[in-house]
Amino acid sequence: MPLSVVQDFAGISNTGWIVLFGIATFLFIIFITVGIRVKFGDKEISIGGILRILANRDVDGELSRELKKLTDQIDADMSADLAKVIEFVEEKLLDLITPEGCEFPFGRLASIIKSELYNRKNYNDLKSRLSAKNWNRYRDEIFKDIQLRYELFHTKTNTVPCGIQYPRWSDIKSGVIGILEWWKESSKNILKIRKQEKVALYNQYAPKFRTEKERNRCCISRRDANLEYIKMMEA
Repeated sequence: MPLSVVQDFAGISNTGWIVLFGIATFLFIIFITVGIRVKFGDKEISIGGILRILANRDVDGELSRELKKLTDQIDADMSADLAKVIEFVEEKLLDLITPEGCEFPFGRLASIIKSELYNRKNYNDLKSRLSAKNWNRYRDEIFKDIQLRYELFHTKTNTVPCGIQYPRWSDIKSGVIGILEWWKESSKNILKIRKQEKVALYNQYAPKFRTEKERNRCCISRRDANLEYIKMMEA
């Protein structure tokens, strides 16, 4: 250190040192509580700032809860839409079977198909199973389960008091495959629309988050995952 600087420090009075110490303490407190932010292009570095960190955490926490509530509603709407498609199976079955007289056999076949589709809706990852890569195998699994139940039902129709003879499996199997293909396309369209709604929501909320970590966790990563799901279903 130059001699002149040492002499300058030596000339500071006790009161001056107290003032300098007070200023330094004040600046240190400001640094710790408020902090500073330095930007390098599109990057930003934050140093210190406990109050800002706590405020950012509160804001991001509230945004995260709000976003989850909205995405949960989209999931609920999607589930309801998928259920409506399954309920429409009875209308599609009218092209295969006309319930003249006794409606029990028609209702039983509708119940078999609907229950199999509901099981898939509730317990399977449809966005993966309905993709072009997995669909044929998945359809064959559903088809086989429906066939086994229908053939068991068909062997018992002769004991039904109304005596209505309903078609054998060989007479309706191509129609059942058509229903499954219709269900697949209808369900894929619903999944795609609802996933697109989520993507739009994540894009809307991403700029509102104050920290990059929470922005990536709550928006960017989930948006990208939904875009991948959409791409998979479109393949």
